[in-house]
Amino acid sequence: MSNERAGLRLAPDERRRRLLEVAGAHFRERGYDDASVSDIAKEAGVTRALMYHYFPGKEALLEGVLRAEAAEVLAETEPSPELSARANLERAVHAFLDRYAASSGAVRQLYAPQPMSPSVVWGITAANHEVQVARILASLGRADTPRLRVAVGGWLAFVEQAGRSAVAASDLDRAEVVRMCLEVLEVAVGVSPAELDRPTPAPGI
Repeated sequence: MSNERAGLRLAPDERRRRLLEVAGAHFRERGYDDASVSDIAKEAGVTRALMYHYFPGKEALLEGVLRAEAAEVLAETEPSPELSARANLERAVHAFLDRYAASSGAVRQLYAPQPMSPSVVWGITAANHEVQVARILASLGRADTPRLRVAVGGWLAFVEQAGRSAVAASDLDRAEVVRMCLEVLEVAVGVSPAELDRPTPAPGI
């Protein structure tokens, strides 16, 4: 059975997932500019016209891929009430570094946007940052104030840079990178090592 016939027989939700799966692979391998909508549609087993029914253009495809990726990142970094703030933060930083190292092409822009990245990249990244800032402040038991939002937002940018450096320097010890990230957070937010080791506050506390 040809790819096109197989693609046409999929249920709508399955077809959409298939398009995102194929598009994600192309964006990772070729980057945004060199990815071909025609090639994506062909590999997914649909016509271009049918693909445009789900995604009106290449930027919409990239948005779909990045939103799915972003949702996975948020799920992997969600704090556990059974862990201390330190353990949750270490787990989240490790997850981010793993994701960054495994990413490539246009998908890597989600973890480290560039000045020329499509606007959709910046929008999704900003939305994820908002969630992460709120999570971190809550896990530290800190009030959500403008000053602390700036501090934690700056720390997230530091973690992004740490991800780039860790990938570029293969001899850089991962545990040391994570430890350094938490030390920077302590200074930025004004939290002590002892506070990081306390149980994560329950929601609403």
